[in-house]
Amino acid sequence: MKTFSILGFLVLGIALVFVVVQLNEQRQNIDELRNELEQQSMDEKQAEQKTPVIDESLAKQIEELAQQQRIATEQRAIINTQLEMLSKSKNELVGKVAELSIEPVGKQMLKDEQQELRKQLVTHEQNIAALTLHIKQLEQKPEEAKQVQQTWSDLSARYEESLFLCVAMNPKTGTIGIGTAFVVDEEKGLLATNAHIVQLLRAMPKRFVVQNKTGNIFEIKRAAHNPLFVTLSSPDVGMIEINADGVALKNLPLASAQELGALRAGTQIATLGFPGELQDQYIADPSAQQHPGVLATFKQGWIGRVSNYSGVQVTADKNVLIQHSASLSSGTSGSPIFTKNGKVIAVSSSSMTSSFKVGSVRTRELLSAAQIAFAVRIDELQSFIRSAQLQTLP
Repeated sequence: MKTFSILGFLVLGIALVFVVVQLNEQRQNIDELRNELEQQSMDEKQAEQKTPVIDESLAKQIEELAQQQRIATEQRAIINTQLEMLSKSKNELVGKVAELSIEPVGKQMLKDEQQELRKQLVTHEQNIAALTLHIKQLEQKPEEAKQVQQTWSDLSARYEESLFLCVAMNPKTGTIGIGTAFVVDEEKGLLATNAHIVQLLRAMPKRFVVQNKTGNIFEIKRAAHNPLFVTLSSPDVGMIEINADGVALKNLPLASAQELGALRAGTQIATLGFPGELQDQYIADPSAQQHPGVLATFKQGWIGRVSNYSGVQVTADKNVLIQHSASLSSGTSGSPIFTKNGKVIAVSSSSMTSSFKVGSVRTRELLSAAQIAFAVRIDELQSFIRSAQLQTLP
């Protein structure tokens, strides 16, 4: 019994030892597991602390990459533009080479371009022809071509300094004769007047011209008159060349052949000239260096008829004598006759007068009450200018 008890305690002790050993192993396993869990927890905490740093770095790298991408996109666009320009230049060069090439394709291109150019040329020629026709129509109807109707006062003011008083005098006898002239060639200093005025200047030892309004005196260098002039019913036209001394002159515009051919009875006209009745005002002092009293007189009238020098109405190119009612007096010989479009159509040449007599003595000549005056059409002057030979006055 005693032996059994000792043996039982021995077995129980061994069992307790085994249990203790097992418990220790389990405790060690638990401690190891706890340590692993703690280490894992610490690792997780460290990972959480490091994660924001990793995210910021990645964000910065992403931003840098995005910037590089934008730069690359811009450079790509620039390169594409340059490539397009190079391609265009290449195509142009290829085109030029093709034009210069003798290959059939190059020849066809040249033919096509030539045909297109011919079409454009035809269009331009048609436009030019239309414009030319329009210009001719305007020349045939100058009133329609005139956009703004000019008044007589406008024309008078515009032409006043283109008029000149012709003065011929003999200081010994005190004889003075006057006439009118107007500028037809501003560069050469040429004035138009009547043939009988040129003859008057030749006959006097002293002669000069005075510009209207300014009163300035100009020397006469040379003169010429139409050799066909015989009477007032002949080409009474002449020219005077003056020494302008650098003074700017201004031409009066002359009518065209179409405008002259359209002249009819009833056409309104006007003139500017120097009536002989005012001679003493013009030349108050013959020895003066200037004549401020030289102011032209304006008068308007109408064309009464157009004819040749014999008074017969023939073809338009031969109707060179114009009868009109803008008559003044002898001093207006050589004055311009112009229409309301501003063109000079004729050179005034003579006026009909009435003589009053007491017995056999003629006392005075007065202008005819019928106001009949004559003018030589301007184309007679133009023809004379082309062949005239100016000569120095004696």
